[in-house]
Amino acid sequence: ALMVALLLSASSCARAQGAKQPEVPDGVTYEPGVTYCKVGEIELKLDLARPTKVIEPRPCIVMIHGGGWRGGDRSAHSDATVKLADQGYVAATVS
Repeated sequence: ALMVALLLSASSCARAQGAKQPEVPDGVTYEPGVTYCKVGEIELKLDLARPTKVIEPRPCIVMIHGGGWRGGDRSAHSDATVKLADQGYVAATVS
């Protein structure tokens, strides 16, 4: 499963910053811009994709974009998180 995440993640690296919202299939819930921490005045956000109708705990794959925390954007992996959620995983891409 980790290898799948790495392959999907690598394929979306070339997308431009400020990419469009991913197409979300039925059965997947996509929540962009969720604040997971606040450091001073800066809110750290993630985009979360998950299967909609799952009761039991699911594995979560966290994707971190490249750019040394100076460049890039979490939205570069939005399509991959939605694809993983469609396969039954919870997936997040973080800033």
